[in-house]
Amino acid sequence: MGTTDQTAVAGQARQTLANEFRGMWHQDALRDHLVDAARALHAHQPWGEGWKAVRYTIYFDYKKRKTEDGSEPAPNSLAALEADLEPHDLLPMIKTFVLSSGRNQWALDEEFDHDDPEKHRNAQLRLEAKTQKLGEDFATADQEIAILGPELFSSKWMPFRSAFGRGLAKGANDRVVVWRALVEQLEKYPDTSFNYSVFDGFIAELASCDPALAQELLDQSSKHHLLRKVLVGLHPFVGFTETDLSRCISVLNEPEVSAWMYGGILWGDNFAALPYSRIVDLVECLMTKPNGCSVILDGLSMKLHDKDGAVDTLGGELRRLGLVAATQQFLSDYSDPGGSKDHDTVRVVAAALQFNGNENEKLAWLDAIFAVIDEKHGYLHDFKELFRRPLSRCQRCS
Repeated sequence: MGTTDQTAVAGQARQTLANEFRGMWHQDALRDHLVDAARALHAHQPWGEGWKAVRYTIYFDYKKRKTEDGSEPAPNSLAALEADLEPHDLLPMIKTFVLSSGRNQWALDEEFDHDDPEKHRNAQLRLEAKTQKLGEDFATADQEIAILGPELFSSKWMPFRSAFGRGLAKGANDRVVVWRALVEQLEKYPDTSFNYSVFDGFIAELASCDPALAQELLDQSSKHHLLRKVLVGLHPFVGFTETDLSRCISVLNEPEVSAWMYGGILWGDNFAALPYSRIVDLVECLMTKPNGCSVILDGLSMKLHDKDGAVDTLGGELRRLGLVAATQQFLSDYSDPGGSKDHDTVRVVAAALQFNGNENEKLAWLDAIFAVIDEKHGYLHDFKELFRRPLSRCQRCS
């Protein structure tokens, strides 16, 4: 099945064997058959998933155990298979290092050191450097983006696509042409949910070497029906400006843009330099969006995390808007089976009730509580933490 011309069937069969390789290797009677099957798959098409599975098996069943208890080294047949399956050509290397999913990406690292206390972090840095270089080489080779396939935008976990995008921008002879090719391929991607890491990596590289072009492409993204859905995430992690915020707010009312895209701006350290008044503007805009109140409460709750309750972290306007969001959300939807709304509401309301001011909003919040209690005859399945908190924290009520 792994050598059939039916791409979907073959891909699933090849991935399934890779997933089960280590467990099957424990059966001595299957080892020769496994080696033969692996070589047949690799001869049909480079089998990067299998190479990772072999490396994973060698590490856990031989190398790591030898270090711990002096166990035997890997059999020659397994070591030879690992060498045979290792990708060397550009496209198979990209497919293996950039466009393959799986949890044990560190198995790709030639220098992985089990005794290094920072082994996973250091492996990640080395692999990011390697995949960025693969992006440079791909751009320099002037290959068509289309040959990378739909995995470039797959929602599966593939952690090095951003580094690959940086490499594409660094190695491209004409960055605008490469960007347009990426956009064209995204438009052909069949799923509504997509990963945009290759785009954010591309922009991040431009921000350091051609910031004017980075801004131009971000402006273009704000007008693109797919890229504006992830516009906040396309911006570089550092140096987010008022201009960037204005660009992001400009698409907020587009129907395909989710309010959840903006949550991090309310609390993330990389957005901390934005003027307070602009954050207030954003919150007021979010109030009108579906799920906007949930986003506001979640963002303000994160902003309050680990902060001294005696310090007015939110400030008067955000406290006021937090109360308004809590009131609107509670009156419209008091179902909270997961408890997240309860947690966020309690934290934000408690911070608002801690300080003087916003008396009308405090009273509106109390009216909302009693209105819901009256409507539900005093019985609610959810928001248990909320009703355990004493209302006496409100300065007006005390």
